Amino acid sequence: NGSPAGTFTMTVPNGTLPVTVKLTTTSGSGTLVYQVDRTNNIVTINPVDITTSAGQTTVINNLVQGTPVKVFGVAQPDGSIKAYGVAYFTGIVKPTAVN
Repeated sequence: NGSPAGTFTMTVPNGTLPVTVKLTTTSGSGTLVYQVDRTNNIVTINPVDITTSAGQTTVINNLVQGTPVKVFGVAQPDGSIKAYGVAYFTGIVKPTAVN
């Protein structure tokens, strides 16, 4: 589930608890976010600027339950992940899904 605060939770394969992922939405240091779409065997990768309200809205609208996602980041002491890169997939099946 995405939120305007720059966080979402995801389930991890074979995990027992959801993981909170924290995104940085500050201009100049925002988390790198990409939408990867596969339609009719054509793959398109689009960057999403989450430092803007339009980019945040795009992410919130696309990171819904069941959306496959890959997160690259650093584990935090509170059990969350501070993401430096996120790719979410549309039109393609991947094993990890947003919760």
